[in-house]
Amino acid sequence: MLFPKLTALLLASLSVVSSHDTGSSLNSKKDVPIAENSLADLLKVEKPPSNWISLDQTVLEEGRIILTPKKQTKGALWLKEPVKLTKEFTIEWTVRSVNYEGKSTGGMAFWFISSDKTKDSSLYNGPAKFSGLQILVDNNGPLGQSIRGQLSDGSIAFKKDDIYDKSFGSCLMGYQGTSVPVTIRLSYSESLDSTSTNMLKLQVDNRVCFQTNKINFPKDAIANNGLYNVGVTADNANTEESFEVLKMEYYDTVTEEALIPNVKEMGQPRMIAKIIDQSTGEVKTVEKSVLDEQNDKTSNYELYQKMDKIEGKILANDIVKLEAKLETIMKNQMTLLEQLNHVFENLQDATTSSVNNAKASADDESYKQFYSMNEKLEQLMQEREKVREANKKDEALQNNGITGDEILKRLAVWLLPFIVLIIVLAYYTFQIRKELTKTKLL
Repeated sequence: MLFPKLTALLLASLSVVSSHDTGSSLNSKKDVPIAENSLADLLKVEKPPSNWISLDQTVLEEGRIILTPKKQTKGALWLKEPVKLTKEFTIEWTVRSVNYEGKSTGGMAFWFISSDKTKDSSLYNGPAKFSGLQILVDNNGPLGQSIRGQLSDGSIAFKKDDIYDKSFGSCLMGYQGTSVPVTIRLSYSESLDSTSTNMLKLQVDNRVCFQTNKINFPKDAIANNGLYNVGVTADNANTEESFEVLKMEYYDTVTEEALIPNVKEMGQPRMIAKIIDQSTGEVKTVEKSVLDEQNDKTSNYELYQKMDKIEGKILANDIVKLEAKLETIMKNQMTLLEQLNHVFENLQDATTSSVNNAKASADDESYKQFYSMNEKLEQLMQEREKVREANKKDEALQNNGITGDEILKRLAVWLLPFIVLIIVLAYYTFQIRKELTKTKLL
């Protein structure tokens, strides 16, 4: 019974390990940020780290980098040296916004671009023309407080007014009105072979905002040779909103946290339509999805939304890249089970031998106890013989002398006539007294 239990426990432990060992990189190394591409511990430094470039009004204060410390200010923080894109990366920004809540033409933008990082600062204190990816956090679009992604090949210049129409993905994110920081994680993984696709994912506090396999970051282009500039910029427009950076880490792999599937997706905007009753003039507000269910026709946009939702679920649970790792785990598991079986067989043989030795030792001890009991029985028989001899001597003495029973018999022979005589005398005395009593009465 012990072997099946240990086998089940081993299988359960292996399944737990395999469930936590999934990822695009089929290796077992721990996720360690690249120091030269990350921010140092800001609580332990007195000025911005030397591997970063801080621009405009950016200051370091009390363990955080403040991009917009005052009203109507701008700030920027760029890595001094561009990063070399190999196959994958993960960037984690921990930021927050304080001192203001409401609509604003300002915002904070995160950049992963191959173009020049400082040639222009007209778009949230970053370049309006860029080649790469921009992640924008603002509260001026049709969705309110939100985070969204924009891609560009550097051929057009983005403007604040039309940037929302060029977003390929977005979600709601309430970042104002709270002092609690948020962690924005951007991860990218290149396809391992022709059967799989690239994956770009954006998460906010471990919740998936959007993910897509339609994006490819060139890593061998002649223009940049796979080098990309990483940074964050901010512009608070005419408000006192303070955009702060508390932490930034860069990994040259997809981290374990970035592999969290799309089961905690962030809130998405809902389309609302007004229905006016022509007879009464009553106005009702109805969610657009309810109207879609009532209509027989479905638009291409609605079909695209449904297909995109299905695609997200499929991609979140894609296991094509795990086949090789799973096969390796199964082989190791079978080898380990064979070794355990061999160990248990040896253990069983050793246990049997030990039991036999213990049994032989117990038999010897039993024989010793038997011999000791025999000796005690012999002593008891001898004592009993002595008692019987003593009883025989007492009986012989009783036969030669007068016993107590004989004396009682003889006394009874002498006393019996005497008792009879006393009874007769008592009877006659009673009769005489009776006659005397009658005579007196006469």
